Amino acid sequence: MRKNLSAIGNSLGIIIEKPILELLGITRDTELEVMTDGTRLIVVQDAASYQRMLDLIDRAETIEDVRGGIESVREGKTMSLDQFDKEMRKNIHVPKKRFMI
Repeated sequence: MRKNLSAIGNSLGIIIEKPILELLGITRDTELEVMTDGTRLIVVQDAASYQRMLDLIDRAETIEDVRGGIESVREGKTMSLDQFDKEMRKNIHVPKKRFMI
């Protein structure tokens, strides 16, 4: 969502529409964290909530990757460990491993 700054008294502010505030549970009394990474202005309800959101996104992406892997197995799009080892060694030019007993 793109927003322009609005004049609020002698300051500038971002007007956040009521439906968004209600969706996020933000009221006039809610404390917000305002930070920057040097290029972006970041506004979050609190740093812990923001970190939880990032962790949940990371977890959701991991779950999606695992589901994709399971689907690949079901569709037979996998290879044996020996086949993988042979292809990787060929691709990176590593000689076959020799085991000594």
